[in-house]
Amino acid sequence: MKELVARRYVKALVQSFGGQEIASLLQTLQKVRSAFADEKFCEIIAAPYVSDSRKVELVLQIVESSDSKIQHLIRLLGEKNRFAFIPEICAELEATLAAMNKEYVAVLSSKETFDEATLENIKNTFAKKLNVNLALKHEHSDKEGVRLVVEDLGVEVAFSQERFVSDLREHILRAF
Repeated sequence: MKELVARRYVKALVQSFGGQEIASLLQTLQKVRSAFADEKFCEIIAAPYVSDSRKVELVLQIVESSDSKIQHLIRLLGEKNRFAFIPEICAELEATLAAMNKEYVAVLSSKETFDEATLENIKNTFAKKLNVNLALKHEHSDKEGVRLVVEDLGVEVAFSQERFVSDLREHILRAF
């Protein structure tokens, strides 16, 4: 539910703000998102006995921005009692900004460990094939085989020895 509302806000923000302004807005909202790690801040934002205007003042103090668009956004979120949506708005805004800059994170899962040269080669090859900038993150897995996933693009490339043997058996059985 929160993600759907956050997407609507991000869509409106992208239309309202320019490319550089979005990066600045994201940094500003990340300050507020980091405040959600504080338990007292969360209590104040969620408290029904604290007025919306006091909540807006608190968030504006954290933001410390003189940009009228950002102040208007904070006031709007306060009016609609949607400060709790700020972490989701930040996440959606990060994903949107990455898509605008064609920067994505690829996760490589394997049982064995690869050296830096191999990881760099894999990263460069897939970045060239997908025509994007990739950051490669290597994770160790208990499963045999190799799996590369770029979540935001919906791309998954996997090779598993079990799958290969299974496909080979099926091919041999069909031949008879």
